[in-house]
Amino acid sequence: TNTFYCFGCSAHGDVIKFVQKQENLEFMPALIKLARMVGIDIFSLIKDGPDPSPQRLHEVLELSAGFYCQTLKDRLESHDPILEAFFHDRGIVKESVARFRIGFAPSNDELVAYLLETRGFHPDEVLAARIIERDVSGDLYPFFRNRVIFPFMKDGTTIYVTGRSINQK
Repeated sequence: TNTFYCFGCSAHGDVIKFVQKQENLEFMPALIKLARMVGIDIFSLIKDGPDPSPQRLHEVLELSAGFYCQTLKDRLESHDPILEAFFHDRGIVKESVARFRIGFAPSNDELVAYLLETRGFHPDEVLAARIIERDVSGDLYPFFRNRVIFPFMKDGTTIYVTGRSINQK
């Protein structure tokens, strides 16, 4: 019958409900997890724009890296104590920040507005670059929030970014 039943707690339902309970996920994240498990890219089924070219993906990444760099520069100029402590504790000097184009992803949605409204990218382009994600209601949000950003470069172009949380424990 393609359903489950737990004799311990009486939980029951279909495979999506099982993953929701097992992984403590909402419906859409559970559905995405199951789709990925069987090799289905669920977002490719709902996209409404053209496939982004490699050049456009590089542009998204490059502009995002620039946005992150400027955001960090602004925060350091205003003497953000958390960021200053983050770099001081790791022995990272301002020259290294500039040389390696280290940036900062704020905890707001400014990057979404910058890429879509100011720079005119299609949502599918920023989603393909994995800089922006879609939540369960379909709204877009930045993948990185409140993180120091480290871009990976190849031939002077950003090809990937990763981030390190600065949240205080």
